[in-house]
Amino acid sequence: MDIKLKNSRKDRIIGVVVVVIATILFHALCPQFEKKVEDYYTNNNTNAFENSDFINILLESNYVLYKDVKDQGGVVYTQGSLYVDIEEEITEQVYTDAYEGDGELLQASVENVKELYIDQLEQQVEENRELYVNGIAKRMDYCVLDHTTGTVLKNTSQSIEKLARGEKEWENPYAYYVILKYDERGRVVNVTVKGQNAEKFLKEVQIVANNSEAVFLKCREQSEKYAVVDVETDTVEKELIFTQKKPESVTFVYAMTAEQKEQFFDTSVYESDYLTENFGDISREDAFYMAGVGRVFMLFCIGIAIFVLIYAKYRRNAVEETIQKKVPLEVLIVAAIFAFGWGSEMAIRAVSNSSQDYYVNWLNDFLPVSFRAGSLSYMIVEYMIHFCIIAVFFGIWYWCIYQVKDIINGVGTFIKERSFICRKWKEIWAFVKRSYYSFKEEVIHADLGEDNKKLLGKIVILNFVILAIICCFWGMGIFILIVYSIILYVVLKKYLCKMQEQYANLLEATNSIAEGNLNHTFEEDFGVFESYKEELYKVQGGFRKAVDEEVKSQKMRTELITNVSHDLKTPLTAIITYIELLKEENVTEEQRKEYLATLERKSLRLKVLIEDLFEVSKANSGDVQLNLVPVDICNLLRQVYLEHEEQMKQKDFDVRFSMPEEKVILQLDSQKTYRIFENLYVNVMKYAMSGTRVYVNAEKRGENGIHIEIKNMSAQEITINPQDLTERFVRGDASRNTEGSGLGLAIAKSFTELQGGTFRVDTDGDLFKVIVEW
Repeated sequence: MDIKLKNSRKDRIIGVVVVVIATILFHALCPQFEKKVEDYYTNNNTNAFENSDFINILLESNYVLYKDVKDQGGVVYTQGSLYVDIEEEITEQVYTDAYEGDGELLQASVENVKELYIDQLEQQVEENRELYVNGIAKRMDYCVLDHTTGTVLKNTSQSIEKLARGEKEWENPYAYYVILKYDERGRVVNVTVKGQNAEKFLKEVQIVANNSEAVFLKCREQSEKYAVVDVETDTVEKELIFTQKKPESVTFVYAMTAEQKEQFFDTSVYESDYLTENFGDISREDAFYMAGVGRVFMLFCIGIAIFVLIYAKYRRNAVEETIQKKVPLEVLIVAAIFAFGWGSEMAIRAVSNSSQDYYVNWLNDFLPVSFRAGSLSYMIVEYMIHFCIIAVFFGIWYWCIYQVKDIINGVGTFIKERSFICRKWKEIWAFVKRSYYSFKEEVIHADLGEDNKKLLGKIVILNFVILAIICCFWGMGIFILIVYSIILYVVLKKYLCKMQEQYANLLEATNSIAEGNLNHTFEEDFGVFESYKEELYKVQGGFRKAVDEEVKSQKMRTELITNVSHDLKTPLTAIITYIELLKEENVTEEQRKEYLATLERKSLRLKVLIEDLFEVSKANSGDVQLNLVPVDICNLLRQVYLEHEEQMKQKDFDVRFSMPEEKVILQLDSQKTYRIFENLYVNVMKYAMSGTRVYVNAEKRGENGIHIEIKNMSAQEITINPQDLTERFVRGDASRNTEGSGLGLAIAKSFTELQGGTFRVDTDGDLFKVIVEW
């Protein structure tokens, strides 16, 4: 074990030595990088003013300055005539849907077309003034000499016009200039230049100046055609030809001194604009990248990796292997990518900053003691900071390669032992499958009747992650995006087919209900329409209830007719019978009186029955007039009882009252309310068991509410549904042997509901209870 520990310590020392040596060697190359950067800046500043793009900027500026010199010379011209000639040609070509030519169709007058085109030219001139001319006027000297009027336009106190006139004998301060002379036909007849490579520069200017596609306000053609259409006749009225014009009889001079050339792209002197952004120098970091700092850093990393693998081939260290297994391979890969990829970027930044003494100046801003520029301590501190930054990344890289050195003994075995994903693959795969199927089920069975913001968020995030990964592949990303789009199309098509299948199941279920199948169970997969399954069950239940109600209504209608016929027929038959008896000749006076009394009793019963039927019919139709007055409800309950007290005592009822002490005044119809309580007491006298207690309870609810209960024991077994007892012609005795119409409770319920109350009948065995609330 001691030998292994010593070997481990030795390996660490070797690692430190390798990192230090690599860092020193890398730092030794920094002067070479700086020299390449300085050479680049020197060549770039020189060539920037002699390339075709910068020359084209000068030629486009001619059109702006040409207008300015004409304005200064007092030349009178029509709008647009400096830049374009307009010819009108009458044509008889019939307007169809296209115009044969390079132009476009405009349904407007000739004057409007001219005005539109010239406005576009003027706008382009002003845009060029903002883009180019204002920047050129600040950075270099220019002169425009109009040979027709002799007007000179310049922006400097130097005698730059002597260059335009071709004078030789004067002290020329300019290290760079371009002279362009146009004749009376707008042709460039003379070009004179001065620059780093005058011959090449001259040829470049001549090529650009003679290239019509590059100089006239960014128009690609020398002429443009417009067809003016007569809207009424739908024919081409005229054809307008706009031909470009170049400056005539004028000379342009653009010149810079050596100092102006040096400061042209310096953003500390001039504000950043179009010229600096498109022709200026690249940053120092980009320059060091072009000098190869990043590539050299990567080569050093490759060299360190080769050394570690060769060294590992001849050494084995069990202690180190045991320690290495604690670091997952995935962590090492991330660390290696960090050291190799981002390390090269940091190396470029470190070399760039060190070349500008950035780190020491940064320390001087924070430390109480500052380092003097150029001193030994100043250079040592700058060197050490730069050294440490590079050493950190080389050290991380060395540690990563040293940790994976056993890969030379077998890639497959190494990955299985060191990779966390491989060791936990079954658990990871099971988790991925669970997540996939869970997400799939969530999407397929997404309930359209619920809030799906969470699901939409998951889909958007998943799509964002996939697209972000695709973007990491740069050029290959387009191909991967095409594959992803095809896969997405297949998945969405499959999902749509599944949704159509679910929709078909929903339609089948609704058709089943429409056909009258009210007991069908919906076991099919409704997917995104799953919430509608519960609604279908509700619809099915509603239809079933409606059918049951209709059957019940038909049954009750039949029973109603039967009961009405029976209850009307009984007294009517008796009346007819006793009338026949009265017609007999041998009827005694005593029998006659008896027969008449019976006739009177039966007639009164028939009258009561008809009146009750009339009352309940009016109540159900709502054709009842209410006379609302303040009613002491508790007092009315006692008053109605007192009027029937004698009959109650004959039945041997023990009536118990429970009333609130204070008055309960409600706005009710006193007659209708009296009838309600009367019918309830009459119902007690008819059907309650003799010799039992009857409870009349009233309880105040809120400020203007009351709860009334009348309870009694039934003389016969209650076999009828409590809700049916309030229907018309329903009586407690199915044999219908008792006196009554079967309308008492129906009338009481109707009158209660008409006055905004509730009426309910409950039974518990033989206990009969009526509950009235207002």
